Amino acid sequence: MGQIYNNEKISTDIYGLDRLLFGGVQLQDVDDNHYEPLTIVIYGKRGTSKSLLGMQLLHGLTKSLKKLPMVANPKKGIEIMSPVYYTVNGSERNFSDMLLDMLISKCTNHIIEEQVKRKDAWQGSDFSTTIFQVENNSKVLPLDYSLLDKYIGEETVVYNNRTNALHLVMPYSFRDVDNESSKFQIAKRRYDSIHCYCQNMQPNQLHELTDEFFDIEILEERNFAFNLTNTPDWTDMSKKIPCLFIDDDYQNASIDLFKMKALVVIRVTEDAGKIDSYQPDLVIEMRSHEDERNGYLTHQLSIQKSVLQTTALGWHLYKKRDYGIEVYPSSHVLLQRRRHMPKGVLRSHLDILSETYQHYLDTNEDMIPGAKSLAEFESRKEARRKEKIDELYEHFHKEECVSDILKKIMIDPISIKGEGRVTAIIGEPNTYKRYLTLGGTFSACCRGEHTLNVLLDKEDTIMFKRMICPAMVFGAPKELFKSRSKQCFECYECIHFKEIRMGCISSDEFFYYLMKQLRISREAEDKSKRIKRIVIDDLQKIDFCFPMLRGDALFLTALISICKDAEIDLFILCDKSSQLAQELRVQADNVICTERAGKEIHFYIERYSGYSDPSRIFGCRIKNIKELFRCNTDKDQKEYSFNEGCIEGIPVSSMNDFWVCNDTNKIVKFLDK
Repeated sequence: MGQIYNNEKISTDIYGLDRLLFGGVQLQDVDDNHYEPLTIVIYGKRGTSKSLLGMQLLHGLTKSLKKLPMVANPKKGIEIMSPVYYTVNGSERNFSDMLLDMLISKCTNHIIEEQVKRKDAWQGSDFSTTIFQVENNSKVLPLDYSLLDKYIGEETVVYNNRTNALHLVMPYSFRDVDNESSKFQIAKRRYDSIHCYCQNMQPNQLHELTDEFFDIEILEERNFAFNLTNTPDWTDMSKKIPCLFIDDDYQNASIDLFKMKALVVIRVTEDAGKIDSYQPDLVIEMRSHEDERNGYLTHQLSIQKSVLQTTALGWHLYKKRDYGIEVYPSSHVLLQRRRHMPKGVLRSHLDILSETYQHYLDTNEDMIPGAKSLAEFESRKEARRKEKIDELYEHFHKEECVSDILKKIMIDPISIKGEGRVTAIIGEPNTYKRYLTLGGTFSACCRGEHTLNVLLDKEDTIMFKRMICPAMVFGAPKELFKSRSKQCFECYECIHFKEIRMGCISSDEFFYYLMKQLRISREAEDKSKRIKRIVIDDLQKIDFCFPMLRGDALFLTALISICKDAEIDLFILCDKSSQLAQELRVQADNVICTERAGKEIHFYIERYSGYSDPSRIFGCRIKNIKELFRCNTDKDQKEYSFNEGCIEGIPVSSMNDFWVCNDTNKIVKFLDK
């Protein structure tokens, strides 16, 4: 048996870097069974974590190479040996410790994500007892040691790479106190080398995580030649080293011989003048960069050369985590649509009722590319043209009043064909922006749709106190809740918080974690728990608490694009004095403005994506804000609705008075200058 190696694209196992490589690293072609190694050079000054990135690539590419398709005829395939890490200045012990810390942290993250996707994914202690010296010490820590993996998935137990042990999670106030940390230690790491783990691990012992553990030959300069001459499979060229890593620009004949056996060679250097001498296929530069405006030091990488494939251009932020380097593709990459302009030539020559096969697939997510969907596309061309005309004029069949429009935006967005709508709710403070949004949130909960509330510099404990259902908040909420507690619990199970603490978080990192959250939601076993709505509360916080988000001109554009691509409804609350208010006003599909007019509350719908009446501004006064929402739990399915008797339409000819520049705006613009 051998593995087929030829012109494949394989994952680096670093999600952000794969995005920059448009799917992974392109391997070399095989010519007459001659394998030319793919050479990757990582260049950068000292302190930019080049060796850590190289170690991740060594591990990730080897893992991907081991998953290549198998062939029964060994003459047509290759046998994958152990990868080789050659160090000049380092030590085997240091590398082993760094590698194990990375792998164990990576595995614990995987367990957490799988626990989110499937509640019973990791319930026993297979991982914990394999990786750690677990002894039942329930007298000190009252835990069920047979469920340690479950505790890891729930973040009750965490891995500490300083002590190489599992610990019971501690309050943040204890985390820098060594004495307190030792009291909560559960189990030390079983071994100090990956070789020992591989020797003692049974196939599939760790389920899907077993693939993370394979032997890596660590060769120091002093024993390099000895290991080379004692390699029994050296002369068999059907057996290949998947990855060879060299952590310094040290050159000798032994390394050249090793390169003859390697499929991928990873070099690290601080000398830019030597890069060309390595004849690289891929060059990754790493650097430290100071954001002078905010006085903040960041780390960036860029793919400076790529011979075999197209890659994303520009500089991209990265951070060093316990589980290795985490790469954050820039907003430009997130917004990019590859070959968008060339593909637009045909589309622009078709009339607006016609569509290309590509457009047909993009607008019908259930369609799978292939003969069946192509045949359906061809057979339904004329029918689709008629359907598009019918949809176009459907909205003009009846006159819509302001309560109808509010309902379609906030309460029942399903009635508008297509998802991924962006709604801006803009107004002065204390004009019931959150109250209106909560009505939409609880309406979605009644349908079983999940909402993610992104809290910009807000504590979840404080925000939780404001999450009272608008249909009950002005009544007797405690008594009403008791009378229908089961139905109310079901609603609260559909609401989620994601806290973003103030500071120098970049938009690229913000989007990386938001997209990760959405990706995990999509992959969940229970499809009903997929996130369908996102609420951004108090966008104006960015003006004062998130300088790097404020400085990114594409932040709002990229945020909207991500939600539209994921077909998620986005609701953004913003004070009209915010610097982002005008940009939000321009980019949103629906714009609702709120204000106090004396003792009255007025809502204005400045833009409506349904486009039922061109250039019309819908306005209304809320006669009794306390009774605006109703929740009917008497039916088989809960029904959330507006109390239309509280909504009285008012004529609005212009929004100039609402948007007139106020003193707050002047102060903000002055401070920004």
